[in-house]
Amino acid sequence: MITKQRLILPRNVEITDLCIGTWNVRSMYRTGTLTTVVSCLERYRLDITAVQEIRRDGSGSIKSQGNTILYSGGEKHERGVGFIIKDKVLPNVVKFESISDRIWYMEFKCRWFNIVIVNCYAPTEDKSEGVKNAFYDELDRVCD
Repeated sequence: MITKQRLILPRNVEITDLCIGTWNVRSMYRTGTLTTVVSCLERYRLDITAVQEIRRDGSGSIKSQGNTILYSGGEKHERGVGFIIKDKVLPNVVKFESISDRIWYMEFKCRWFNIVIVNCYAPTEDKSEGVKNAFYDELDRVCD
């Protein structure tokens, strides 16, 4: 039998103390997956999580349990990247941009400087050279 443990969190958490993670979730299209993912992020106390392979159609945002999910995906529930951000950190987002269904760019305002996170989902080895070259060219443009 699994029991829930109470999380004891500090009362004063400064925005300078960011916990950032990444997760290849393999799909956030199925029913109940979003709730499971958010529960795991609570356990690890992650403020910002870059997620890959979310497999949602189009792009958009979802609010769930004190988090905002920003995503972009392919047309047929394939690929897709995004970020899951705690609502307390959301006001510190300076800029975010969905470059494609494989690349996201996000900039956060912190105490001394801004942090830029580029989240990407690279093509696998079985893809054509053209697809891989186009992806890496686009990634180079984003990083410059």
